[in-house]
Amino acid sequence: MFLKQIHIENYRLLMEYDIVFDRQLTLLVGKNNTGKTSLMNLMKTVINGEQLKFEDYPIQCRDKLYYAVFEFWNNRKSFEECVKEIPVSKICFNVDYSGEAEEDYLGGLSSFIIDLDEDVTEAKIVAKYDFSMTSQTLHELKLTYQETAQLMEGESNSEQEAITENSDNENVVELNTEIMAKVIEQKFTTLFSLHIEAVNPTDEKDTQEKSKKELQDLFILNTIGAERSLDETEKGQERPLSVVMNRLFKSDVSEIEEEIVTETKNLKKYVDEQSLIAENIVNGILSEIVDNMVPFGYPTAEDMQLYARTQFSMKNDIINNTDLEYITEGNKETLPSTHNGLGYKNLIKITLLLKEFARTVKQNAMSAIPILFLEEPEAHMHPQLQEVFVGHLENVLSKFTGNPIQVVMSTHSPHIANTVSFKNVRYLRREADRVICKDLNDFNKKDGKSTDEHEQNITFLQKYLTLSRCDLYFCDKAILIEGASERLLIPDIIKKCEKRGKFVGKNPTLTSQYCSLIEVGGAYAHCFFNFVDFLEIPTLILTDIDFVGKNREKAFRQEAIDTSNATIKKWCHDVLNIAITKKIELTQILELSDEQKTNGFRHIEFQLEENGAYPRSLEEAIINVNRKYYGIDEDKKNIDFDEKEEKKTDFALNLVLGKISDDYQIPSYIEKGLIWLNEQSKIPMPVQPKKKFKRSYNKGSKE
Repeated sequence: MFLKQIHIENYRLLMEYDIVFDRQLTLLVGKNNTGKTSLMNLMKTVINGEQLKFEDYPIQCRDKLYYAVFEFWNNRKSFEECVKEIPVSKICFNVDYSGEAEEDYLGGLSSFIIDLDEDVTEAKIVAKYDFSMTSQTLHELKLTYQETAQLMEGESNSEQEAITENSDNENVVELNTEIMAKVIEQKFTTLFSLHIEAVNPTDEKDTQEKSKKELQDLFILNTIGAERSLDETEKGQERPLSVVMNRLFKSDVSEIEEEIVTETKNLKKYVDEQSLIAENIVNGILSEIVDNMVPFGYPTAEDMQLYARTQFSMKNDIINNTDLEYITEGNKETLPSTHNGLGYKNLIKITLLLKEFARTVKQNAMSAIPILFLEEPEAHMHPQLQEVFVGHLENVLSKFTGNPIQVVMSTHSPHIANTVSFKNVRYLRREADRVICKDLNDFNKKDGKSTDEHEQNITFLQKYLTLSRCDLYFCDKAILIEGASERLLIPDIIKKCEKRGKFVGKNPTLTSQYCSLIEVGGAYAHCFFNFVDFLEIPTLILTDIDFVGKNREKAFRQEAIDTSNATIKKWCHDVLNIAITKKIELTQILELSDEQKTNGFRHIEFQLEENGAYPRSLEEAIINVNRKYYGIDEDKKNIDFDEKEEKKTDFALNLVLGKISDDYQIPSYIEKGLIWLNEQSKIPMPVQPKKKFKRSYNKGSKE
């Protein structure tokens, strides 16, 4: 059995959030503040039976809560209507037990299976924080609000009064959201209480109340957080192994792995014996010192006598001073752990924590679902070590436990993200007021249909991402480029556009955003079209027109009858709605309007006529607009860049580092494309904008 799916409502930015888990590894990727840690925190909070915190209750929900309570206080809504309008935070677990035989023991899941249908192999569990105040306590909250309002209004000369006298109602409340927020925050732990329900998958009205303990018994949940202390250099900080040793000494022998039970017993016995011997010796010495105090008049016969005693604990000394050192071959010289890299320390600490988790899993393997949350394991690891870690994680856990474990890992590392198969990746995307989870399995399926072209693109993308370590999952925007020349020049051109005022009216500008440059060429850029659309990443495609003549060889515009650029052709088939089997005419390409060059999240630009010439590549386009520097006549129609005479990378470097590095002109197609990309929002607006309440309400108003 395994956790198949989770649905979350109203927790931080997880407003309507669904995520499907893999049986083994689920990888969460995305930029910062996209809910990776929130998912882990909510699961931990619910499974541990903890209260919901005010800071975890979304701002959108707070507005609705304030308004509903305000309406109840002013007798415009009944208590039942008020409660109905208050959003609740909840999480729904779907557990799949289809892999278990009918006679298999389901352990903690058994109490959550309430359907009678033998064909159903999923259990549904809902944990929600219901509004728990009664009508009476809600009226008491009103008094608290009024008292707080009077205090705050007494301290400040606010024009808005929180309480008004009225002939119709002597205690009409006007809602001040600042005051309401303070009161709600203070009383928040009394507003909501956690309730667990088993839900019949065949009839969702059929539910059974369950205890927090029953939910806790269903999952073995462990989190290895991103904040892992790896050094003891900070004052008062425990050594990295101290915590592990402390658990070893405090553990019951029955909780320890079988292979070290005998050694652990002997260690504890030896430490206790030596501690007692040392304590007696020290106490004897201290007693002699105390006896020497008698001549000074204290203690006397009438006083209680002093006895010096120290509670010596070799165990504590071992716990607090156990650490790893590094030893050389041969002469066995040692160096402290601080002399080695944090990457290896991180790996060692993760391994020890995995071993500790494995012990818990072994003890409960038959009765619970083990889930490991691993946050950003890449800290301090070099790229190759990151890849090896992910590749061997499953085998290591299996060796430790002997049982399958679901791992949910978050990462900001393209080296980890691109090592993992598409089916394991969940891309978290921030919208204006929420986070959504995109399952790359859905991209694989493409609406349930499979075409040869789509499958070929999937294969290409998976290989490309693995080989290039593409950071597409973590960028604000993307630029698909031809090759190394663009990779060298585009960052410099973006800075020049900013400096020359081309990005006016948008803040932050492109220079302050993270743009991923993907070197893919005109032959393969179209393979990314559906992918960037799926990820909803604003993407600029900068490609070359690549004119060809009758013999399909490179040609100037006058002799050209076509382009060899597959990306441009695919673009025209899409936007002009021309069947892929029909030929795209060169004139159709050159006559594309600015509107036709934009398709959803994508925009394409390529060389067009400029200065009376038709350049065919980036290099020719730059030479065309910087003719004086390159010694080209102003009236020359055809510009030919010969890579045999100068390599493209040399051309780019000579421009960026040469005499006109500060002043060179930018080809218009690149400038237009970058201006378009700069104007795109990096956070898409919600598909269905939610109704917003004003931050301050007038008496009797519902807005």
